[in-house]
Amino acid sequence: MIFKVSAKIILNTNQTIEMPKVWDLYPDEFSKDGEYILKLLESQDDFTRSIWELTKWTCQAILEFQDLQNIQIPYRGKWFNINYLFFEGLSVLREAFLCGINGQTHASLTTLRSGLEIITTHYWWKERALFEKDNKQFYDWIRGELKSIPFAKIIDDTFCDSEIPTEMFSKDSFKSIYSQLCSYAHKPTKDEAITTIRESNIPKPSVAQCIYWLGLTYATIQSLLYLMIIKNPICLFPVPQYNKFGFNPPVGIFFDLYNYIPLCRAITQKRIDKLRLHYIEKDPPKSTLDWFYEQPDLDNEVILASWDDQKDPIKDDGKNFEEKMLLRIAVMKAKMRTTHYSFSYGDEGPEIPDLDQIIKSLTQEMI
Repeated sequence: MIFKVSAKIILNTNQTIEMPKVWDLYPDEFSKDGEYILKLLESQDDFTRSIWELTKWTCQAILEFQDLQNIQIPYRGKWFNINYLFFEGLSVLREAFLCGINGQTHASLTTLRSGLEIITTHYWWKERALFEKDNKQFYDWIRGELKSIPFAKIIDDTFCDSEIPTEMFSKDSFKSIYSQLCSYAHKPTKDEAITTIRESNIPKPSVAQCIYWLGLTYATIQSLLYLMIIKNPICLFPVPQYNKFGFNPPVGIFFDLYNYIPLCRAITQKRIDKLRLHYIEKDPPKSTLDWFYEQPDLDNEVILASWDDQKDPIKDDGKNFEEKMLLRIAVMKAKMRTTHYSFSYGDEGPEIPDLDQIIKSLTQEMI
């Protein structure tokens, strides 16, 4: 399989970002309607433009969670593909935005529903794995050998397992958005029909159609982002992990400042502060953060020396320490994300031997 992965280093919330670059959408993927809709969304009234801007930053924030996909090694059995649903969900979201920008609103909202289900189900399985000795049920499911779990149960479990500041994100609001998306996968009412919203059956996008698509799309990805936050509250507490571990940090555990900037821009500093106050004494993330700050700081020379120049040479003559760090951080993020993709979609990989059986055999031999 061939994978193309990018990593963007965003230095501040005042940067301008473009939706095609967020999702790596190529110019030849856009129809004439797509070019028209992109220009339309950038040139509408202040309110519409602000929602479009928030949508871009929310998408970028969601992509930053690629760096918070840890690989849970089970007590026994297989584990390579445990993050498959997350990365498949990102691919589906990309398709949803491509369809929507190209004016295929009904197809976009149907695909968006699938993306919402896939990523929510990812976190459901990851939570189940914490309390199981193996991933057998997960592997049975991705092989099609286990009956699909009703999404209503996944929603109930997700909100039952999580302590959430309900004024920002609630089970009812999540279900309401999902219900609206379901209309386009099944049978929309007359008022929900894209023909009604467009006020014509002529296949040319209207302003009303584009604004409707944007509103429901933004509500959906905002819900997904809040879901990711409550499943990974450590994202609210960015750390300078390279100062502690050089370029050999623990995988999928911490957000750095460059992950955090899009998140902060997407949901505002005020909400971030409120969420931080909610989670600061909870575990997770408290014990993991305590452990991080117990680690000694490394000197700049030691940090740079931890980069394998023979394996990944970087031309950085004349650059200062900060510039050298940014180059290496971007390369490392891209490489780790590529590794995640190859694990997720590749062969099932090695299998952890059953420790219970090993211990039992050793005990019998000793007896």
